[in-house]
Amino acid sequence: SADGKSLDDGYWTMPVSGDRDALTVGKPTAKWTRPTTVLDLAKGIEDGGAFKTIPSYWLNSYATISDVIFPDSVTTIGERAFENNGKVERIRLPMGLKRIEIATCWSCTSLKSVEPFLPKTLEYLGWAAFYNCTSLTNDLLLCNRNLVLQYSGSTDNNSPFYRCAFEHADLSRTRLTDLTRCFFYQCGKLKSAKLPKTLENLNRCAAFNLCSLLEDVQFQSYPSVTNWPSDTFTGSLAMPKSRIVYPKGDPDWTAYIDMRKQAKQFTAWESAKAGDTNTYFATFKDGWK
Repeated sequence: SADGKSLDDGYWTMPVSGDRDALTVGKPTAKWTRPTTVLDLAKGIEDGGAFKTIPSYWLNSYATISDVIFPDSVTTIGERAFENNGKVERIRLPMGLKRIEIATCWSCTSLKSVEPFLPKTLEYLGWAAFYNCTSLTNDLLLCNRNLVLQYSGSTDNNSPFYRCAFEHADLSRTRLTDLTRCFFYQCGKLKSAKLPKTLENLNRCAAFNLCSLLEDVQFQSYPSVTNWPSDTFTGSLAMPKSRIVYPKGDPDWTAYIDMRKQAKQFTAWESAKAGDTNTYFATFKDGWK
């Protein structure tokens, strides 16, 4: 057992507990009156043990540390670990991270950079993980084919990136079958999104609601338009440049587009000009009503 031992990076000291192969690190305590604002957890653990878990509420509402560097041994960052932390600006995630729990970075409004965003090893993303991180500008790349999104209780709400400030999102390497409720809700700087081939439904409300600069959405599959809520793109799409790229040939989708055309919401609906005969694209005039 590592109980009673500590991690010490020269400026901060943290208690460590648990078995050697599954250590948990506790809250940091400053060693000096004016310590550095950088917390490097990759340094200084006694006898070389590697800890794997950051506990729940670890630095929530903590107002001293601006930068956090995790060692690659960490596989889990606990529930609300950084919740309402208005000081933290940069987080270096471990390359082997598997789980980000509920509301880990909820309302970290000063958070500018998370690297990588997100690790390709990530298997589980808790609801509201980066909710209201209004300064977070890293382009989003989700890579793990087995990624699981956790919903809020019995509802379909997830809102993992509500009001984040990134411009580009690539989900194409995942096997997600739907977008959860409010997935990119109020991501006001989002310009493009590339969606996975496995996508089947957009039956979660407001997935792109109020993404006012959105210009390019690329589908690679046939999501069921009968389960496509009318508010999916409400208040979104930067006219007149916006387009949706979509595979050609689905009859339900064609009927849906005909309905939208009649509402004069498209200026064009035709084969993609890039020579891809398997793709449609739509250019918007007035956006989605």
